[in-house]
Amino acid sequence: MSQSTSQRGDAEAGAEAPVGRWWAGRGKQIGVLLAAQALYLCTISVDLTLSGLVGYKLAPDPGLATLPFGLITVGSACTTGVASAIMARWGRRAGFMLGTTLATIGGLVSVVAIRQDSFALFCFGALCIGFYQGCAGYYRYAAADQVAAEFRARAISTVLTGGIIAAVSGPFIATSLMNVTAIEFEGSYILVSVLSVISMGAVSLFRDRSAAAVAAKGEKAAKPDKSSQLPYSAVIRQPGFGAGVAGATIGYFFMMVIMTVGPIAAMKDGHGPEARTLMIQLHMVGMYAPALMAGYLVRKVGVRWLQILGTVLGILGVGVGAVDDSEMGYILALTLVGVSWSFLYISGSSLIALSYQPKDRARTQAFGEALIMGSSAIGGLSAASLLDNFGWSTLNVIMLPLLAVCGAVTIAHRTPKPEAAAGA
Repeated sequence: MSQSTSQRGDAEAGAEAPVGRWWAGRGKQIGVLLAAQALYLCTISVDLTLSGLVGYKLAPDPGLATLPFGLITVGSACTTGVASAIMARWGRRAGFMLGTTLATIGGLVSVVAIRQDSFALFCFGALCIGFYQGCAGYYRYAAADQVAAEFRARAISTVLTGGIIAAVSGPFIATSLMNVTAIEFEGSYILVSVLSVISMGAVSLFRDRSAAAVAAKGEKAAKPDKSSQLPYSAVIRQPGFGAGVAGATIGYFFMMVIMTVGPIAAMKDGHGPEARTLMIQLHMVGMYAPALMAGYLVRKVGVRWLQILGTVLGILGVGVGAVDDSEMGYILALTLVGVSWSFLYISGSSLIALSYQPKDRARTQAFGEALIMGSSAIGGLSAASLLDNFGWSTLNVIMLPLLAVCGAVTIAHRTPKPEAAAGA
């Protein structure tokens, strides 16, 4: 797609809404994605809250209790490339529908697993939820592609505000329905399927009318050979891509490690279940509530400085975790880590969204998502081992060099200009 074509597409989008509205006639599509994000996070919060407990109940060995939780991140990491290819071939909606369908299956399989006391089936159900996560990770990119390049960060942060609903209601609903039927936990996983069906209805309303989607259709019609695809070495060199991936991957890795073992470490330090529940709830609020102000901060200081702010908050969070093992220390550490992840994820995703031309959208997003979800999987799977080997305080100290690298990469990389991302 030529630059004039892309600019014409943006101009047409802007003509659909009054001047000054950043969503430029894409309000309905942004709203659909916001609703889908909220439903997705409410759905997955059931597994985040209960998978360890159900795993402990069903697993033949207590050491395997967290395996279902780890399989969620593994499934997500394995799905990103496939989901991107499906969306490039048949459109965003097809990929989103696939994700919600797999989540419905995952919820039903988990119900059967609980009824039959089958740990293997429960693991498969968790894996299906991971597949859903891999598809839903593209909601924010779909939102970014609906608007002009200079508003992509605002679109991403707006869609991620859907997580606030999940942060407040998800864990509460999950635990409230644990005993709604005669079989413990069954009601919670019935809810997973119900929410997934509702989400399926929401994403069915999505219509991708972005300039990038037009470019993708043009590519499909032209049927280019694979040699025309941007090589991964060139993807990495795109302005802003490296900094974006550094922020999002390091943010996801250290957040997954701290979130996964924080409650375990708190239990070992003698803190009760009420304190552990509160620290996870505030952690989740910290993850998604800052999205409300992220758009404002991007306008005031820019995406790059938002990522640096996220890095600083992460350093503060693990610093508190390293020196304070009191109840308040855990709560403050996990809350700061949640806010840090929010800023790193939003800024990293925004930098990736600004790095590519429309024709390179699918390949760039898929590569970025594979790296981000891969780091999440590694963090989730390695967290328990890291805690056992190093302990809570040292584990937090280990995160400091990673965050320092994130800050250094962010400072060293040049930020792509929005107008550059709009061209071809």
